[in-house]
Amino acid sequence: MIYEFLQISIKEDTDSEFIAAVEKAKPLFLNSPGCEGLELTRSHEHKGRFCLIIRWASIEAHVEGFRKSDALPKWRALANQYFAEPPRGEHLIPVFEV
Repeated sequence: MIYEFLQISIKEDTDSEFIAAVEKAKPLFLNSPGCEGLELTRSHEHKGRFCLIIRWASIEAHVEGFRKSDALPKWRALANQYFAEPPRGEHLIPVFEV
């Protein structure tokens, strides 16, 4: 398993709309082969900052699957309008969980 970690800063006063857009986009991720779930979190310290964490079976499921599918432009069409800047993303490998 691998985590796709996206740090997202959104435009001021668009929290509700952004959350609704992510809700609407959930099937785009969950119906993608290899997606094992996702979580949206909000920063306590930084207003307008969210983290979207998507669990993939493998990096290939994300990079070769989702990124090359019709789902990616649909996700962008839903969410990009709320971004204050391009999201910062990386892939994380689990080390341990307690």
